Amino acid sequence: MSCNAGVCTATAQKAVLNAGDLQAMLASGDVAVKTGSVAKDIEIDQPLTWASTSRLTLDAQRSITIRKPVTVNGQGAITLAFNQGESAGDLYFFDKGDVTFFDLASTLVINGTGYVLVGNLTTLGSDVAKNPAGSYALAASYDAKGEVFHKAPVATTFSGNFEGLGHTILHVKVKHGVQGCAGTFARTEAALIRDITLKKVSVFSKAASAVGGLVGCNAGDVVNVGVEGTVKADSEFVDVGGLAGDHAGLIERSRSSVSLSSMGKQTGGLVGVNSGIIDKSFVTGPVAGNIGNVGGLAALNEGYISNSYASAAVTANNAHIGGLLGTTGVLSVDQVYSTGQVETEGNLAGGLVGVDDGSTFKNSYWDLDTTGITDPSQGAGQPPNDPGITGLTDAQLKAGLPAGFDPKIWGSSARVNDGYPYLLANPPT
Repeated sequence: MSCNAGVCTATAQKAVLNAGDLQAMLASGDVAVKTGSVAKDIEIDQPLTWASTSRLTLDAQRSITIRKPVTVNGQGAITLAFNQGESAGDLYFFDKGDVTFFDLASTLVINGTGYVLVGNLTTLGSDVAKNPAGSYALAASYDAKGEVFHKAPVATTFSGNFEGLGHTILHVKVKHGVQGCAGTFARTEAALIRDITLKKVSVFSKAASAVGGLVGCNAGDVVNVGVEGTVKADSEFVDVGGLAGDHAGLIERSRSSVSLSSMGKQTGGLVGVNSGIIDKSFVTGPVAGNIGNVGGLAALNEGYISNSYASAAVTANNAHIGGLLGTTGVLSVDQVYSTGQVETEGNLAGGLVGVDDGSTFKNSYWDLDTTGITDPSQGAGQPPNDPGITGLTDAQLKAGLPAGFDPKIWGSSARVNDGYPYLLANPPT
């Protein structure tokens, strides 16, 4: 790195800036770290802390990856700029990476947009009610234990940006007793929610039409979001998902480990009804439905699904049920698999999908051993021998990437994901 007057620029493709040197520079003034024209990405792989009022700017041609904690102890500031000359970059949080602000008056700017720092969901809900199109960021992880929300914490339809900065919120508890959309966020339209994990979440509804651990009705983008806990709905006419009840936007690099149960018509491990896009996402929590459609990833698919999998055990009484999907329409499904046990007492069951109403399946697989669907013709409950769906033994699925899986997207290792294929940009924790 070449550092001059508070600006450090890469002079080699794999240039290294010592974290201690950077902290020393931040103690006395603003510092900008830039990839310049030689390197493309910035990666933080050592903890970084400063207590001054200095601003740290990270300016990358392509991506910024944060693997270790970045902590602003004082009134300092951060500017993040990625895709500055490239178009395939993003902001990534892996391992123990997060960005924490101790002072809510500090400033955060991401790609030219200023974010309001918030410390809890109550404040976020209040701020969104005043400005639904605003941009907000969670300053630090926190525990919401003791709080009970009788409607979604963010009840106003959200159309802005929420950046979780790699943080975790524990013990979100929602007891939703009215009609509409139920979740941590009630409804989104053209919003972006990203880089947040909800752990030990509990969402329960008797009357809502759509219920999700993150958002009831989603028409925005959800990126790098994880939900763990329980989601339950007792209404008969309800769409329920671990992440979203109804989904019409984009879900990418996200995951659900929710214990999901519903008496409703659509019950899916990630989403109840998908009419948008799901990419690079997975489900591990159990899914228990009753009637209608029940699927490990989505109950009713009317959109596009790619590079995703479900290992959820799926059970239902009288439904179209599949390890990945309950029923799917006429759009495409590509590079997917399911491994969870499929159990039903009635109607149509398939290792991957209950009923295929005309989707184009490509590179789609189910585990003949673990799903309990051992008939090689039963990838779909209907029709039999559905083109593009293939049953593999457990050993075959763990032996390497299945045919058609992109090695730039998927990895295979006996030490990761119990030996099953995993997503490089969304690895299991």
